[in-house]
Amino acid sequence: MLSGRSLNIHLDTFSFSEYLRYLQIPHHDELSRSQHRIAILQAFDHYLQWGGFFEVFTAPTPAIRQAISLSYAQNILYQDIVPRHQIRNAATLEHLFFYLMTNATREINYTTLSQTFGVSDKTIRDYLGYFEETFLLKRIDRFHHKPKERIKSQKKLYALDNGFLQTATKPTRNLGQALENLVFIELNRRTPTSLSYVRDTCEVDFFDGQTLYQVSYTLEDAKTRQRELHALEHFGTQLHKPGLILVADPLSKVDGLPIETVTTWLLRQNSPL
Repeated sequence: MLSGRSLNIHLDTFSFSEYLRYLQIPHHDELSRSQHRIAILQAFDHYLQWGGFFEVFTAPTPAIRQAISLSYAQNILYQDIVPRHQIRNAATLEHLFFYLMTNATREINYTTLSQTFGVSDKTIRDYLGYFEETFLLKRIDRFHHKPKERIKSQKKLYALDNGFLQTATKPTRNLGQALENLVFIELNRRTPTSLSYVRDTCEVDFFDGQTLYQVSYTLEDAKTRQRELHALEHFGTQLHKPGLILVADPLSKVDGLPIETVTTWLLRQNSPL
């Protein structure tokens, strides 16, 4: 405490590179990544599901990892948010958070949430603000050239650690959701203030002001590949910005197309492109 003011220091959970460093898997150049490709992919599958909290990813079983993730979330809700903001209906706060984890990576509608939980729009907005203050989740705007329109836009919501997805009301092994959320976390580390999504007749998952990003677990299906490429071309022409499709499946890479595996992208030290 300095002169009556507190100093807040935010520490991120482990990045994928830090996680590999903890596992002592060499990965800092193309040769080492090629030599240890299988170990890196196995580590990525674990990291994708359980995130970057040390106590979570080092726990010995999935049940214990899920229990620790759940206890982290509940401790933040009941030991921080509830007493600080004098929340009377703590159960609604908790149910809302876990419901949002089920619906992470999707657009949110405050009116629908208000009707679902039987509280006012203002209360829903307040609760989401509390979740953001405590680094449980984050909302991003729909892109617009006018700042006022971005503020008014419908938001998309993401967890700030993939382990929180395992606390959802109905936790599932939704690899597409987990991958998109993981890409969000990394982009949020790099450009936390300028990140948005883009949508009109089609949609691009993320735009950081410089690059358009689509996220798809696999592009084996030709219709999926065409849809993702079309959206990048559509908005790339409008915004005069390059695009990149991030995939988990190495077999989805196609020579000559802007497709890259998430593991390669995460481990690159310099520019996102």
